[in-house]
Amino acid sequence: MKVFILDKEFEVYNNENIIGELENIVKDTTIGTDYSFSHMIINGENIYDHDTYITSNYKDIKEIKIIVKTESDLIKDTLSSVHDDIDNIIHFVKQISEDFAKKPDRNAFMDLIPLFDRFNFIFNSFNSIETSGNLNNKIANYEAWNEYAKEVYNLSETMRSFQIIMRDNDVLAISDALVSKVVPILEVMKVKISSLL
Repeated sequence: MKVFILDKEFEVYNNENIIGELENIVKDTTIGTDYSFSHMIINGENIYDHDTYITSNYKDIKEIKIIVKTESDLIKDTLSSVHDDIDNIIHFVKQISEDFAKKPDRNAFMDLIPLFDRFNFIFNSFNSIETSGNLNNKIANYEAWNEYAKEVYNLSETMRSFQIIMRDNDVLAISDALVSKVVPILEVMKVKISSLL
């Protein structure tokens, strides 16, 4: 199969060890550059979970384009992903709030699990960027980043308070907290992220 990265082309045999070979190609090609691995385009399809995809399909792969980006571009991609997901999260929060207000049951509580997963995505993305080092060189508007950071911390604190409400099983308070506290923070976060894109 053909493997492309930056301006280089490699010929790699389709076998069980291909993932290690690809990792070495990325490492050897990007060492000493500002580039980091982003994702792969395999047979024309964007693949973000490449290990699983390649392990299952390595015999059928004809071409891999390894996409590398600067850390600044990777940060923008991450923020763009969070930005795009916030609208979905807001819609989901409102739906869950409505479920708690109308007829709270086990399913309403179970819907909180994927919601917390989405919040964890926001927190993990933020922490990944925040701890990457030299942030003022990677983010164009560091003041806007600090404003976004305040909202992430605000959301984190609100979620801690929300967990206390959940322990009390006060379904009306859960419904109210979701709409009156969580949604406004998410809306502000979206505006703050927009200024970073």
